[in-house]
Amino acid sequence: MYELTVDNVLETQDGPPRLVVHGVSQFEGTVNADGDLHVDGDSVFLGKVNANGRLSVRNGTDWLVHVNDDQVSIQGDLRVHGAFRSDS
Repeated sequence: MYELTVDNVLETQDGPPRLVVHGVSQFEGTVNADGDLHVDGDSVFLGKVNANGRLSVRNGTDWLVHVNDDQVSIQGDLRVHGAFRSDS
């Protein structure tokens, strides 16, 4: 098993800054994506996810949920367990 530990800043020498991880990555603390963050495969978020405008959830080929500024679009079934309120 290979391990990379970076205490401060990790920079690339040639081309645009990028980090490619094949396998498992584990982050402790804050992860900032100043631009696009693409996650392929399964992802689990524990706690709060702040998308600041846009968030898309896909099932591989089609979109399921779009959050675009103040509008939420759902393609498919919506199941709510508990209270649901609409102020429209």
